[in-house]
Amino acid sequence: MKKSGLVLLLLVPFSITSACRPNATEAEKNKPAVTTHDSGPMAPGYGMDPAEAEALYRRLAKEANECPDGNFVLNGTWRFVGESKLPGFTDELSFQGNTFTEWMSAATGERGTVTGTYSCIYKNRILMHIKRADPDGLFGNRTDDAFACDVLFPIRPEERPKMLMLCFPEWNLDPKKSLDYEYERISD
Repeated sequence: MKKSGLVLLLLVPFSITSACRPNATEAEKNKPAVTTHDSGPMAPGYGMDPAEAEALYRRLAKEANECPDGNFVLNGTWRFVGESKLPGFTDELSFQGNTFTEWMSAATGERGTVTGTYSCIYKNRILMHIKRADPDGLFGNRTDDAFACDVLFPIRPEERPKMLMLCFPEWNLDPKKSLDYEYERISD
């Protein structure tokens, strides 16, 4: 399997020492409930009105796309492996250059295809622009819709390569309100 040179790591801080001791130290007891650090600037649109955020991202996709030819790390076909509320839901998402095609179905007999383009907006945030949804409206996808997604790699890199997409179809751009989709690569 071909390995890519670009890897985005998701770092989660934790403390192993407090887990090893039966009692917390005085400093740990008095630690603030929330710690902050300077993680740099926020992604564009955070905290904006949803309509304004969408307009901003559509403009950035035209004027400041950081990957006009696509991102080689995404190229290939990915199978949805996350949990779904729909019984028998299947989803394959294929990226080639700056285009994508998604095939979805459910045990209810519903099936559809979505095609479109994507633009790199900020760091690992992309704008997915649906050029055609067939049938229109199936699984919430409509022709000419656009939504932002954060793409995170690697998820369990010791297994088949996986990615997590945190998407914002309602344009709230708050990671706590994203829809999370986990995919595994099935072909390059």
